Amino acid sequence: MKINLNPNKDEFSEFLVASTLEFISEFKEPTAIGIELSISKKTISVHYNYELQINKLDKSPHQFEILNYRQTQFEFGIPNKYGLVYDMRLWTGVRNATRKLNLPTVLCCFENSLENYFAIETELELFGRYIIKFFRDDNLEYYNWYINKFTGKTMEEIENEIPNHWLPELRKKHLEDAIFFNNLSSEQLSYLNIFIKQLIDVTAMNVMRAIDENTGSEDDLIDININKIKATDLPMIGNGNLSGEYLDWCERFSDFGPTAFL
Repeated sequence: MKINLNPNKDEFSEFLVASTLEFISEFKEPTAIGIELSISKKTISVHYNYELQINKLDKSPHQFEILNYRQTQFEFGIPNKYGLVYDMRLWTGVRNATRKLNLPTVLCCFENSLENYFAIETELELFGRYIIKFFRDDNLEYYNWYINKFTGKTMEEIENEIPNHWLPELRKKHLEDAIFFNNLSSEQLSYLNIFIKQLIDVTAMNVMRAIDENTGSEDDLIDININKIKATDLPMIGNGNLSGEYLDWCERFSDFGPTAFL
């Protein structure tokens, strides 16, 4: 098997997903993954831990419990706009794979160990999925569920669906909402959908920015932990990058696509 490290293809991501699913079926969920690329041998090897956590101070591929679980030949694709081929292709491939799998910490290794880096880290991934689910997707799911009760129906149909045990105040509020949504044109409803999505994303971004900037004395009283690591100690947090991570999380984890204000 030979994969092409081409920005227009996703062969490496597919290889990583298939390898990890096979590993899970044979062992269990990995606790860390190592991806080692050799330019001289034109090979990509995948290493796994399934008991031990990776030592993040040691960016060596030799610390993994199972070395060379899977290996494949590769060929270079065309360089990206920065002139890079292999390093960014691995980074992009790993992050694309998280659309299909919950991956743990992934270390990318090269023949020059100074180039080694973490493509993702477990705690930040967990935090990202949590933020997307509870700050974004759950809210958008509720909004869609709510407006679907009123759109595409006649007022008679909506009124007949109201349970008999509802109080008059609740019944009145329900019918007022139905009148509002039913009077919207398709263009107005589309605009409202975008606005609600923007509002939810802005709210989440404000929370991310607050953690990024660690603003206000009240922040010392709020302690968020992921795998016993404080949110303020997660990689990238405190460097003004968590807001940008939110944009990436939306694309990778959300059922509702990228942010609406881009």
